[in-house]
Amino acid sequence: MKRLLTLLTYLSVLFSISCSDDKSDINNNTTPPDTPPAPSEILTVQALKDDNPLIYASGGSATINIDSNTQWQANITEPDNCDWLHLSPANGKLTLTTDGNTTTGDREATVVITAGSLTKEFSIKQRQNIFRRNKISERKVFTQLDLYYDQNQFHRFIGVLPVPSSNIYQDIEELNTEGGTLLTAPDNETRYLRCILDNNSIPASGTTILREEFKVTNYSVDIDFDAITSYAEIDTESDIYKNYTGTAFDIIVPDFEPMQSVTTQLWQEANGNIVNYAMLCYLYVAENMQYLNPNTGLHPLAAIWENGGGDCGNQATVFISMLRNKGIPARHVVMVRPDDTAHVRAEFFLAGYGWIPVDPNAKNMIPEGDFFGKIYSDEIVMNRDIGIPIQDSENNDLIAELLQVYAFWYWIYADMSLEIVRTIGAM
Repeated sequence: MKRLLTLLTYLSVLFSISCSDDKSDINNNTTPPDTPPAPSEILTVQALKDDNPLIYASGGSATINIDSNTQWQANITEPDNCDWLHLSPANGKLTLTTDGNTTTGDREATVVITAGSLTKEFSIKQRQNIFRRNKISERKVFTQLDLYYDQNQFHRFIGVLPVPSSNIYQDIEELNTEGGTLLTAPDNETRYLRCILDNNSIPASGTTILREEFKVTNYSVDIDFDAITSYAEIDTESDIYKNYTGTAFDIIVPDFEPMQSVTTQLWQEANGNIVNYAMLCYLYVAENMQYLNPNTGLHPLAAIWENGGGDCGNQATVFISMLRNKGIPARHVVMVRPDDTAHVRAEFFLAGYGWIPVDPNAKNMIPEGDFFGKIYSDEIVMNRDIGIPIQDSENNDLIAELLQVYAFWYWIYADMSLEIVRTIGAM
């Protein structure tokens, strides 16, 4: 019995040693699996350009891309004071929208983007409103085109009537149109009423082919230049820059050689300040251009320069060409007065604020007056460009110059007398 116990004890000790050895083999000879490192956090926020719709006093929107491999969120610091700025995240993008600034100064907010342990922040500084408006008049008007002819030999007739829009100079309400289709020119805010008539649809002579009526409220505009705190650098990829700094036919020619010495001198005098340069160009045109060839339409810049002047639209052409020479967007403003006479002035674009009205011809006619950033009249703005692209029913491109009063195209098979009578009046 004693021998049996001794044998069992020996076997027990041997088993214990064996198990211990096996365990040692597991711990020392087996390599544990690799633990993957934590992924690197990524947060990239697309930068906002200096000239974006958010910074304008009128308010606007901009959308930026957010690139992150983790969930991100956007917040506004001090939200109690920033109810004018709104954030809308969706699908890896962040849309920012500002309300119109009705305060008496610039305002600023900071947006913070957070993803995991990473943060990005940027500021939104909205400019104050520099446009001071006062109501001048309110009235209802109508415009219509009547077609008269002595025989029906048309191939096709295309009639176009400009339709005003609301802007800083006017509010347009209660618009009603007849006899055409209301359209908007591509790459341009100009609206127009168009009818296309072929030989089978020409109405009887004396018929009204287009008519519009609307209520217009006019405002005087006075720019508070003292409220301008800083200038934003214009986005050279924007539609405004592309559409309003280049050559337009032979009318607006920014690189017109005889003009170069003048623009160079004025730019030096202005020390590169956009407003000061625009003021010097306005004064130069008013003082050096005579009022010539009224009601003859827009002329080539070379002819205006050679003649030493032109009517209101042509004096505006010189001013606009001088501004575009320095990469400053500028354009014509085309209007109809209550007495059915017409007028053209100019605007230049100030990034961060908007379009600034200028009337060099008014300064030419009334030297003691101030028409730089100031408009006092109740003219109805019909269009703010020249060379409006219009298409017919077969997508043929047509160009309507000014669209101040009306434009029309027609094709006929035989000689005939044709007359378009335009009527404008109060309702």
